[in-house]
Amino acid sequence: EYEAGGDPRWSEIPIPVSEEYFAVPDRAVPGRMFCAGTILELKNGLALLQALKQVRERVPQAHVHFDGRVEDQAYLARLKHYVAENGLDEAVTFRGLISFEQTLDAYAECSVLALTSRQESSPRVILEASAAGKPSVSVQVGSVGDMIEDGVSGFIVPQDDISALADRL
Repeated sequence: EYEAGGDPRWSEIPIPVSEEYFAVPDRAVPGRMFCAGTILELKNGLALLQALKQVRERVPQAHVHFDGRVEDQAYLARLKHYVAENGLDEAVTFRGLISFEQTLDAYAECSVLALTSRQESSPRVILEASAAGKPSVSVQVGSVGDMIEDGVSGFIVPQDDISALADRL
């Protein structure tokens, strides 16, 4: 198709993953979910909290670490309100922006990476999790379908399907 349009110019834009991710040891804490990314409404952390509430009915030790800078204090307050209102205080940790070494530890200690964004292109965190040997559970967004082999390297669920997200987590 591209050839028919003339002389296409191809550019590869690599999304490199540091070699350190491939050496991450598996120190998975049972039930630990890792959500890496900026805290803002577009990342839809509320969906993960709603799913966590359902997951904890079946897996009481399930908990999530949110790691990333906070761009929207009002949204963070909304997430914290949901946590308090639903008795999830001991199941949710907001750690803010963490160092590279702490990120490697977060991958070592998680059982699964959770991605609930409403908009992405090629989420680097899925590459990092894969390199660290961790499965990802993600909503269908951007090129996630090219990055996760559903049922093999993780799971892909429809946007806003909290029950499907909880089941896969």
